[in-house]
Amino acid sequence: MHVIVVRGVANAGKSTIIKAVARKFGIVVPISRPDILLQVKICINSKNIHIGFASAGDREDQIQTAIKFFEYNKQHVVKPDFIIMACHTRGVTMNAISNAFENCDNCNIMYFDKNRSIPPHEGDENFALNIVRYIEEKSMKMSLSYAPPTMAHR
Repeated sequence: MHVIVVRGVANAGKSTIIKAVARKFGIVVPISRPDILLQVKICINSKNIHIGFASAGDREDQIQTAIKFFEYNKQHVVKPDFIIMACHTRGVTMNAISNAFENCDNCNIMYFDKNRSIPPHEGDENFALNIVRYIEEKSMKMSLSYAPPTMAHR
């Protein structure tokens, strides 16, 4: 499993980035929706990939809720191949993610640091695109179930 962590200070745009990544994969996420917590199956490089999105990460309880959702949610027959989460640059939210995943077998953690931009959200689309490219690159190296090319991403 690949854990992608968008970390930054409060109001840096972490949730905005995660929702932008979801949109780039064709997932409908209303802009007015404050946070998302969902898991989807999409096709990338002719492979079925399960991606979890958790945009709330300002408090430790939000991180714990997301971790339990991806780990124990009965509606998910398959655990995600990728999880995209938000957290602060330090403190309890960062520690919660580290504690949950750093000692996990077959877990790779990749941190993307999001700084506040002036004007707000400048460069967010490129930031989200970098995460999409990371997922596409890593999925090429994974042996997952085959999906018909007609369903391919993009």
